[in-house]
Amino acid sequence: MRLREFLEITKADLYRYAGKTSLGAFLFHYILSLGFRYTVWIRWCAVVHGNPFTRILLFPFAWLINRHQQIRFGIGISFKNPNRSRALYWSPGRDRYQRTSGYR
Repeated sequence: MRLREFLEITKADLYRYAGKTSLGAFLFHYILSLGFRYTVWIRWCAVVHGNPFTRILLFPFAWLINRHQQIRFGIGISFKNPNRSRALYWSPGRDRYQRTSGYR
């Protein structure tokens, strides 16, 4: 995945969450919407893994953040998935309370 494609898909994700694509909407949903933040880090891992230079410098940090979120949310979606599309969406706020074991 290239940086341009990452920006296009992130704008599409942001439009699904907020209905607009401004920087303020991005920051608001990145901070408050857990699903949007997780989606951004999955896609960012795919971007930095695609270039040999960024794979060495940026990928370890991006992978750690992505791995932390996988453990935190209990969702393990690989950034290497060949079926990545614009359809990665979690409804904000609803799915956090549907876990039954180990969650209070």
